[in-house]
Amino acid sequence: DSGRATPEQEAEARRRVARAIAAHGGEQALRRALDAHVIGRMVIAGPGGGVPARWEQWRRGDFRMRTQLDFTTFGTFRSVQVLNGLQAWVRENDSLAVADSIKVREMRFGYLSDPANLLLGAARPGARPALAGPEVFFGQPADVLTVVDPDRNLRRLYLDPKTGLLLGAANEERLPGGRVNVVQRRFREYRPEGGVQWPHYEQRYGAGRLLASYTAHEVRLGEALADSLFTSR
Repeated sequence: DSGRATPEQEAEARRRVARAIAAHGGEQALRRALDAHVIGRMVIAGPGGGVPARWEQWRRGDFRMRTQLDFTTFGTFRSVQVLNGLQAWVRENDSLAVADSIKVREMRFGYLSDPANLLLGAARPGARPALAGPEVFFGQPADVLTVVDPDRNLRRLYLDPKTGLLLGAANEERLPGGRVNVVQRRFREYRPEGGVQWPHYEQRYGAGRLLASYTAHEVRLGEALADSLFTSR
């Protein structure tokens, strides 16, 4: 538990976080990266190679995020999810719905799950990171930190011992009925984008099973994004 870390353990964990932030380009660069526009391809895992979609996402500070998926495998289908603070909307083709509190929480969790938010969140004054020790993360040696994010989710961050880059993150997601699902994100194919080392490939796992993969073809960090992107329209 990160709350039981000794002052020495917390100090060492903060040194690891600072090293990771530096490896990604530094605090200022990561703060610019909180405003991001990414275009690429998502594949939902499944038989025959899964179901692909064009994937586009816009993120801005203060919990604003828009994710658009365009599927063409079985006809044309568009899914759009918009988060704006404590409210959210889901549009499927021409059908619009206001998201309930469970969906809003899920989307806020997703918003906090990119490298910039994960590392800056671990460095904030109230985060209290703790060093959990070395582990192997999908075949790679990793230094593991536990940290509580701004929405009070307990996360595990996996750092490359050699480079300091973020290999991935994991958490225990609480489900209805008291069930717990372990969700993991694996970050790969780091390349520089606007002064930031940014992953261009991400895999998401639930209960140890691959759920989806994301390949970024264009990454625009620090891009000015219009307010209209984060409305129900």
